[in-house]
Amino acid sequence: MTRLPIVFFAGAMLLPGCAAPPAPPSARAPFFFAKQIDAAEQDFDRNLFLSYRKDGLLAAPVTMDDETRLSLSPPVPSRLTFAVNVPHQPVFRFAIGVSGLGEEVLSRPVAFTVHVESDGREEVVFEETVRRGQSNTWFDRSADLTPWSGESIRLVFDTSLVGENTAEAGGTLLPAWGRPVLDDARASPERTNIVLISIDCLRADHVGAYGYYRNTTPSIDALAADGVVFENAMSVSSWTLPTHMSMLTGLMPSFHGVDRSHKLSASVPFLPEMLLQAGYETLGVTSGAYLSQAFGFERGFDIYRLLNDSRAEQVVDAALDLTRQARTRDHFLFLHLFDAHWPYVPPRSFLDRFDERPTDISDIMPKIIYRKPPTGPEEIQEFVNLYDGEIAYLDRELGRFFDGLKEQGLYDRTLIMLTADHGESFWERELWQHSESIYQEVLHVPLIVKWPVKWPAAARTGRSPRLVSHLSILPTIVDQAGLESPYHEYSSLDRYFDGIDQPTRVMSEITWEPKPTSGASMKVALMEGDLKYIVTMKGDIGDEEFVSEVVQEELYDLSKDPGERTNLLSGAARDLGNLRAEVRQFIDQARILRAERRGQEIVLDEALEEQLRALGYIN
Repeated sequence: MTRLPIVFFAGAMLLPGCAAPPAPPSARAPFFFAKQIDAAEQDFDRNLFLSYRKDGLLAAPVTMDDETRLSLSPPVPSRLTFAVNVPHQPVFRFAIGVSGLGEEVLSRPVAFTVHVESDGREEVVFEETVRRGQSNTWFDRSADLTPWSGESIRLVFDTSLVGENTAEAGGTLLPAWGRPVLDDARASPERTNIVLISIDCLRADHVGAYGYYRNTTPSIDALAADGVVFENAMSVSSWTLPTHMSMLTGLMPSFHGVDRSHKLSASVPFLPEMLLQAGYETLGVTSGAYLSQAFGFERGFDIYRLLNDSRAEQVVDAALDLTRQARTRDHFLFLHLFDAHWPYVPPRSFLDRFDERPTDISDIMPKIIYRKPPTGPEEIQEFVNLYDGEIAYLDRELGRFFDGLKEQGLYDRTLIMLTADHGESFWERELWQHSESIYQEVLHVPLIVKWPVKWPAAARTGRSPRLVSHLSILPTIVDQAGLESPYHEYSSLDRYFDGIDQPTRVMSEITWEPKPTSGASMKVALMEGDLKYIVTMKGDIGDEEFVSEVVQEELYDLSKDPGERTNLLSGAARDLGNLRAEVRQFIDQARILRAERRGQEIVLDEALEEQLRALGYIN
């Protein structure tokens, strides 16, 4: 099946005219051309451009072949000229590509040329033509500016059609200079670099640092030895899309409002965008369909790569390539690994790493998707063995990633946060997978923070028993970046570790959207100390926002009943204190915020829809 390109023009807060043209940077500072578009001299037919590009954006995120780059996106033909100071050891990198705007073959070849204007002369330092059959693909390129080291020059990006120049052809193509940047090879980051790692479906109790009896995670355990292990970290939800949006917004799923149908509202602060505006280079490499650009995750990233259906090896390779390129600059990397997700088919060398595996691995997916019961505890253990094999495999690749950071001289000066979006069920209460439950096997996730070495040694390592949430990820990162969090309910995790802040409660939730034959339904978990209160609610048919009727209430004492087997509300009446009132207040506030923050509708292309269907997410 042919994959059509997704092209976005959502250059929020990067649009021409939003700010005064910035002054030329110093010779040691990186020059991101797409972020300096206001400073460029522009030579093209603006009226013609606006006739087919109503947004008129010359710099915008452009997505081709599942990779988004903040790009110069001028019309064709055009010339964009920038005055720049060339560093003494210049590194000039960019990509070129042309989107056919839905067409597999370009209507015309497009020529990309870079000129240097200096001392009244013009010299070509790069030229290449993207042919008609090369549509919707990025090509990484570079050009040598060392002859002009230490000089002030004018750098010209020239985009033109090859052959007869017709106005009609220019409106059927989108040429893009992907993330062009001029940097100094001698430069070094001025602030803390930041890496956020999310591992899909990783239960905390399958990690060595959390007491697992198997040697599944030696690399993660080594990271834990260098950092702080938060022993009681809870996910905000039990499936991929809302949890990752919560990590990157600092909001509960019902408060940020992103679901299978709607993107994040432009009014909601987004972590990559905050860091981008603060001068960080923002990089993302992900490997799960629900982290696709279709759901809006590319917002605020200089580069956002979706390596769907790729194993951890390819994802780590891509991440190391990006950190290598950004090594001299302040940068943020979001890294997501999907391998621990079902159907649990690790690479061959890990298939039998942990005891027996099922004789028929192909039976795993139907059993999980259609909720078929296991033949017995032996079959459950066989599934767990494969799951642990997947964890061991991705852990090996994470070890390679950490070693790569050390080789690049980045590990010690980088804040590294490692967590999971949720855990996984193995028939603990007649459920497989994760998206139907908010019990501890799904909500209890690893959360490990490796602080940069500038911290005092005693404050950098240890363990914290405090109850913490995904919602502390954003405050921790913005604090390290020298920014203020837009919210104050949750603090940076260093405050919890030091005992300055002690959160009294954390919440988790999952919502099932309404269907023609049933209204919306929702589960909310509220944890305070050792108590965990779960309420299940449903709404009326046709009412998308109002979930009010209480179907079930549960209360567990996790200190005495970590498996949540004894509902303390079964039988004798129990005083719930403020638990019920707090959940009701949360529901009422969520209903208001969901209505206020409804973002753009999500449109899936055929390929993405097929991938979600293959995973059992779409019937």
